[in-house]
Amino acid sequence: GELDLLEARTSHCNIWRDRGTPDIIAKGVSDSDSIVSERELLGTEYYADMLRPLGIAHGLAICLKAGPDRQLSTLTINRPIRTGRFCMEEIELAKALLPHLRSAYTIMQRLSWVERRASELEVTLDRLGVGVILVDSSGRRTYGNELADEAHRIGVSSSDGMQVRCADTEVQRRLNETVRL
Repeated sequence: GELDLLEARTSHCNIWRDRGTPDIIAKGVSDSDSIVSERELLGTEYYADMLRPLGIAHGLAICLKAGPDRQLSTLTINRPIRTGRFCMEEIELAKALLPHLRSAYTIMQRLSWVERRASELEVTLDRLGVGVILVDSSGRRTYGNELADEAHRIGVSSSDGMQVRCADTEVQRRLNETVRL
């Protein structure tokens, strides 16, 4: 929203990003004071337009992932001028946490991909002209598209988390055998 617009308006003068990218790629962790002095920062357009309105004067960036063309995914921790710089102990703590944060970020990216694919599958199944019921290894319904909810008309009852039941005993037997296999 508003922060994205502010960032877009100031991206051309982001001294932290422009000067700090090589440092954060090389080291994984970088604090704003290793990039630019507080005095110099306070005189920049970036500070005036972006940081001062947000009450930020010091930052610590942790590189979660670096792409081939200097694309970065970073975790940034910012603080106001009155709080002061990040001390060596805080920077060392960030460095110690770096491998764990990178692992968590990688896992989050993989889960996001799986969630997107699952969502795409649900959209596709909902668009089919037939009822679809997905069951787990014990025959419990895990998903049913919109038309599956009309299956009761042909003697199939199902709701999420419950066993799928068929009025026709032969169909029920075949369903049970398929699930067992």
